[in-house]
Amino acid sequence: MKKLALNFIIIAIFTSGIYSQKNITIDGKLVNNLGFTEVFLENIIAQTDIDSADVTKEGTFTLKAKIDKSDFYKLKFSKEHYLLLVLEPAENIKVELDLNNMYGPKISGSKNSELIYSTFGKIHDYDNKLQELSNKMEKEKKDYLRTFILNNLTSLSSLFFIESLSPEEDADVYTKLDQSLYKLYPGNFMVENLHSKIKTKDVLGIGAEAPEIDLPGIDGKNIKLSSLRGKFVLIDFWASWCGPCRHDSPEMVALYKENKKKGFEIFSVSLDKTKDAWLAAIKTDKLGEWKHVSDLLYWNSAAAKTYGVESIPYTVLLDKQGKIIAKGLRAEELKSKIKEVLQ
Repeated sequence: MKKLALNFIIIAIFTSGIYSQKNITIDGKLVNNLGFTEVFLENIIAQTDIDSADVTKEGTFTLKAKIDKSDFYKLKFSKEHYLLLVLEPAENIKVELDLNNMYGPKISGSKNSELIYSTFGKIHDYDNKLQELSNKMEKEKKDYLRTFILNNLTSLSSLFFIESLSPEEDADVYTKLDQSLYKLYPGNFMVENLHSKIKTKDVLGIGAEAPEIDLPGIDGKNIKLSSLRGKFVLIDFWASWCGPCRHDSPEMVALYKENKKKGFEIFSVSLDKTKDAWLAAIKTDKLGEWKHVSDLLYWNSAAAKTYGVESIPYTVLLDKQGKIIAKGLRAEELKSKIKEVLQ
């Protein structure tokens, strides 16, 4: 009798666990799908996928799962592309997501999840205001430095501040300071360095033909930059040890996939020191679809010296004839420029 009662208790506990679980449904629509064919629902705390669904060619999907309590989840398309959700049992949720704007999804049917992204939106607005203020102060600072240098063209002290200005945007200030100091202080190391930099920048000016790069590819065979004539080419200076470069990797992958059929190519030049680290980064970040070269000489890279590269990531965009269209573009500026030239 006691054994029978115990069995009833075990069954009651087991069945109550089953029936306390309730279905949730997520109906989704992807805008600007980057080629994803499957979506996963991951429990963030347990770090396990509890369900998955196919994404149609039209970008739609329906995902159903059982959950027994409120918890934290990811609606995940890849490691970099996901939504954060706080779900309740029995919720019916609708999601519309533009993969080019992960912080601005349209969510209904999940109050907690709606709160997450409405708050993200407000924070984004504040970030934009801070950026506008920062841009304004940066402009004022540069205006002050331009005036200072132009008023002190004969002073070596100007060399301490010229680097705060862009050689492209302030070519006239660079040229005037160089012409003045080069005559007054021949042989001075810093003056000679400025003079050499300006000569390099002249060779790499907008409209100039890009200098040849001829370095070993991942298979050890040399690849020439000039072999890509007839396409718009983005020269991308990067390295496996460069955090900002790796952060930009998903954007580079998306940029290439979106434009490769429109006559666009990427020519990545690595400033790595070892081949293993270089190749591992290409594999991990899924960068293998385009051309990669490196002489594994770190900052002594022949290509980096030729192009006057002082920090990475650094990009140079070429037209179909191999002439320089733009330099130093990243993120939205780069996307916008590529869209412009391909049109």
